[in-house]
Amino acid sequence: MSGQLARSASLCLLLTLLLALAAAPAQAQSVRIEIEGLEGQPELRENVLANLSLQRYRDDAMGEPRLRRLHGRATGEVRRALRPFGHYQAEVESELRQENDRWIAVYRIEPGPRVQVESVEARVEGDGEDDRAFQRVLETLPIRAGQPLNHQHYDQARNRLLEVASRHGYLEARWLERSLMVDPVGGTARVRLIMETGPRFRFGETRIEQDILDDAFVQRYVPFSPGDHYDEQKLVQLQYGLSDSEYFSFVQIQRDMDNIDEEGRVPIIVETTQRPKHRYQASLGYGTDTGPRFGVRWDYRRINRRGHHGALGYNISQVRRAVELRYVVPLAKPTRERLTWDANAIREDRGDDLESRRLELGVGRTTQWGSWQRTHFLRYEQERSIFGPDEESRSEIVVPGIRITRTRADDPTLARRGLYLKGEVRGAREEALSDLNFFQARIRAKRVQPLGEDYRLLARLELGGTGTENFDQLPLSQRFFTGGDQTIRGYSFEELSPEGEDGRKLGGRYLAVASLELDRRIRGPWHAAAFVDHGNAMMSFSERLETSAGMGIRWASPVGMVRLDVAQSISDTDRSPRLHLSVGPDL
Repeated sequence: MSGQLARSASLCLLLTLLLALAAAPAQAQSVRIEIEGLEGQPELRENVLANLSLQRYRDDAMGEPRLRRLHGRATGEVRRALRPFGHYQAEVESELRQENDRWIAVYRIEPGPRVQVESVEARVEGDGEDDRAFQRVLETLPIRAGQPLNHQHYDQARNRLLEVASRHGYLEARWLERSLMVDPVGGTARVRLIMETGPRFRFGETRIEQDILDDAFVQRYVPFSPGDHYDEQKLVQLQYGLSDSEYFSFVQIQRDMDNIDEEGRVPIIVETTQRPKHRYQASLGYGTDTGPRFGVRWDYRRINRRGHHGALGYNISQVRRAVELRYVVPLAKPTRERLTWDANAIREDRGDDLESRRLELGVGRTTQWGSWQRTHFLRYEQERSIFGPDEESRSEIVVPGIRITRTRADDPTLARRGLYLKGEVRGAREEALSDLNFFQARIRAKRVQPLGEDYRLLARLELGGTGTENFDQLPLSQRFFTGGDQTIRGYSFEELSPEGEDGRKLGGRYLAVASLELDRRIRGPWHAAAFVDHGNAMMSFSERLETSAGMGIRWASPVGMVRLDVAQSISDTDRSPRLHLSVGPDL
């Protein structure tokens, strides 16, 4: 019995091995693909390679039979890849040969003449016939008679007409004719795009399904009124506005096409999911300017049914401690207008026994239009400025001002192209409940510009000036200091400043800082950078400006760029190089 079992087991093992050998592919073949005849025509070459089965599967293990089968398809695939560019009479010669352990597939291509567009008939019928939006598209179609045929231009023309119909409320638009007819032998093509728009619809009532806020308040987010012409872009604005608010984590908009009234008004239904009323956050970080830092924050997203919200935060580092309270009141257009009340208790250590302790109370009205934001503010600031063991001053000022900012970037965390602008003017008068008169202006600008595929140029400029006859009474927080990770590298945090007779930093009346940085992507998220920084905080513009230069490495993290720089002062070569570590977006 045991002998029979042994023979059966041996037979099963032998059969398994034979089946495995039979199923195993032949030795994997390495393939190189060569395209000849399309030099100087990168679009054609790329499309040919994208359509070649042999190109797609070249990294797969394959035996000679499969290799020859894929090669056999290539002639037809090449011809089909050239047709979207108007080449319908292409001639293709193919060759497959083996050199040592490698196969070489060669395709010699003569694309032939391009088909010419003989005629284009494009028109709109129905209620949209006289709509200027359609007329603009018809006047600027990318496909025209007398031009070489390009299928992409035909697709663009068709899609632009559909986009106008969808955006402007022609929800029942349909094609009466949509055709691209090609005569390969004659070398001509005819295009017909004829659309029947149907009626133009209007917005009906908008119902936002939620029970956490007053309906009158959430209706302020709706950027249209019942009876307005339907506009798809307005629905996008509504979705973004609600999604970006403090209140909803999910927003979905639907057209109620089953309940359109006799005037063609479409009801809009908005489904929402509310965010948690409270959010708690903690943060931990490190920077060479601040040292270790820690923060906690509590967001109260819905204080009442009118959409008021607020936040309370505490942050501590080696140079700054702050308790900050904020209360926000959305105004008539909550996506663009808000009123913000804030109260802050701040303690800042500026080194050299300089210390600022202050209480701030303020209110600001912010209006946003596009990428621009304007804030009118009024602040009360009570400050104790400590200049050393035996010298300090106290001040109370009421400061009105205006701040304008603009931010535009293709990526908020790692911009390849972007711009940041900030300008602010503020001041105080003794006649208006302040201890001194002063006027101050400050501007800050950053620009990120791509240079080719892997390079970026980052430029930064900051200017500031203060007009006052009582500079000695000016609080420390209103004086200018510079130096550190974000300003002039090679110097410690806010080290650059005019000095008193005892050598202590006192802060400046003016500020001027400029920087240029060249960033190169090395591999994946890793970058290298070289930079030069220039500027100072001064009592007059005749004082010397400091210059530093250095190099660094960058890591593009999900929260922004992590920067590690080594900078050396050029103005003071006796200084040692300084290491800088910082984290955050470039703008």
